[in-house]
Amino acid sequence: MSRIDAFRFIARCRIDAGFRSEAYEAGDAPAVRAWVASSGYDFTFAEADDAFNSLLLRSVDDDEASEIAELRRWYSLVAGEGPCGDGSRGTAACAACAGKSSCAAGNGRAGALA
Repeated sequence: MSRIDAFRFIARCRIDAGFRSEAYEAGDAPAVRAWVASSGYDFTFAEADDAFNSLLLRSVDDDEASEIAELRRWYSLVAGEGPCGDGSRGTAACAACAGKSSCAAGNGRAGALA
């Protein structure tokens, strides 16, 4: 498992909307995690979280930080990992929580990445 793979995956997700849409086509969270692996990426959620944190710290402006935070929420939701990703609450619950300052994944910013 590799933190570098997490960075590569995030970079591809940032520039390739078609690649991101494949996650939705994969279906449920276990299928999304399998799709990530079959796409050539091998990382744990902790490694992805660390990569997202590093990218947020290196953001050049608020727009870039917002984009990365939004991508982080998207990944947590579709992969069923992270603070909102247990899959038991569904997307509507996560969207409602993401706008609250208490949301660990959303950091108080609502939004969704397609």
